[in-house]
Amino acid sequence: MSSARLRITTVAVAGMLGTACLAQQALPSEAKVGQVRLELEVLPAGGMGLTHEPVVVVLRVVNLTDEPLWVQCAGGTVEGFELSVWDEHGHRLTDPPKLPAPAVDFLYGIIRVPAGKASRQITCLLDGIYCFDRPGTYEARASLWDWTTMRRRLHEDKVWQVASLAQASATYRVTEGTPDDHRRLAAVLTSCFVSGSGFGVRPPLPALASWRETHIDSHPHIDVGRVLRAFHHDAMLSYLAQITYERHRPEWFEAIARVGTPLARELLQAMATSRRPWIADPAGQALAHMQATDGDMAPRVEEVD
Repeated sequence: MSSARLRITTVAVAGMLGTACLAQQALPSEAKVGQVRLELEVLPAGGMGLTHEPVVVVLRVVNLTDEPLWVQCAGGTVEGFELSVWDEHGHRLTDPPKLPAPAVDFLYGIIRVPAGKASRQITCLLDGIYCFDRPGTYEARASLWDWTTMRRRLHEDKVWQVASLAQASATYRVTEGTPDDHRRLAAVLTSCFVSGSGFGVRPPLPALASWRETHIDSHPHIDVGRVLRAFHHDAMLSYLAQITYERHRPEWFEAIARVGTPLARELLQAMATSRRPWIADPAGQALAHMQATDGDMAPRVEEVD
C-alpha cells in the first residue's frame, strides 16, 4: 500500500472514530425522577375565561441537570402526559388515565431536553377531556409518565402501574359571561384565524385584543383553527358557517356538530339541503354523526402546536 493511500485511510479511520466519540458524548441519557421539572401554563392568560371557551395547556419539561436528557412518550408527544381536571373541592372531573395495552410493536416518541434548559413547548386543548360549561374554579393537572418504571413493573407484576417523573398544576377560573361576551370572543377567535382572508369579520375589540397578544403572539405555534373548532358555543355558528362555505373540509362541519345545540342541528340541516355537493355531503355526514351520538361527540386530546 502506498504511503499516500495509507495516510488517506488513516485520516478516514480517525475521522470516523472522532465522529463516533462525539456522537457518544452528545448522546443524551434517559431522564430519571428528580432530574426534570414539569411546567404547566393555562391559556387564556391570567387563569380566567368564559364558559365553553377553549382552554389550552402549555407544557414544558425543564432539565435540572448539566447533561442533555430525553423523555420517552408512548405513541406521540401528548400521550407522554396524563392530563386531568379537578374541581375546587378536590374531586376529579375527568376519567382516570387509560394506559395503552403493551405490544411488541409499541411505538414511542421522544422529547429531547438540552442541559439546564426547557424542552420545546407542547400545547394541547383541554376540551378533549372536559368541557368547561359551568362557572367555577378548576385545577388542571399534568403528570409526565415514567414509561421506563412502568415497563419494569409490567415485567415484574404483569400489570400497568402509573409512575411519573414530575407533576405540575395550575388553577383556572370560569365565569358565565354575557351573550355579548361570547359573541365578542367568537369574533376575536375568528379574526385571529381568518385575518386578511376576506371573510368580512370585524376586527377584534380592544377589550379582547389581549387574546391574540397572549395566545397567538406569545405562542405562535398554536394552531388557531383547532382552537376555533373547540369553542362549542352558539356564538360560533355564524362564523363556522362562513368558513365552511369557503373551506369545505370535514372538520369544520364536525365543529358545527360538536356545538351540539338545536341551532347547530338546524344549521347542518339547512346546509345538507344545499345544491352544492361540497356543502351538502359533509354537512349531511356531520348531521348523521351528531344524531348518532346525540350531540355527544367523542372527546379527544389534540396537540395544537
